[in-house]
Amino acid sequence: MTEFPLIIALAFEAARLLGSSAIADLPAVQVLSAPEMRKLCGECIGAYKRPVVMLRDDIDLSTVHGRAVLLHELVHHHQEMTGRYGLTHSCNRYRNREIEAIHVMHQWLDECMEPRFGFHSIPPECDPASA
Repeated sequence: MTEFPLIIALAFEAARLLGSSAIADLPAVQVLSAPEMRKLCGECIGAYKRPVVMLRDDIDLSTVHGRAVLLHELVHHHQEMTGRYGLTHSCNRYRNREIEAIHVMHQWLDECMEPRFGFHSIPPECDPASA
């Protein structure tokens, strides 16, 4: 079970690193097995589907890297709740949101003096015709 104070602290960190105000509404956090996550999003270890952050059950939130995964998903929650990228569902919107969440996660890891890791990859460039 994810501790509520940890969610609050990381939500404040997400807002700070985004240069934004904290938001009052926090997401639910659900822990899912690897097979459940595979059905949801392939080989992902974390996902956000408003209003729920989902984490794979092998993510250890007592570690900085585990908390970085949760922070990454909380950035997506902040983006969604503040309308940071609008409401369209274009490829570029998804790509830009992901790039920002990775950047925030890496910035936080740098501040923690922890190495960056490659669990998240930047989505490929969008086809201009579909962007």
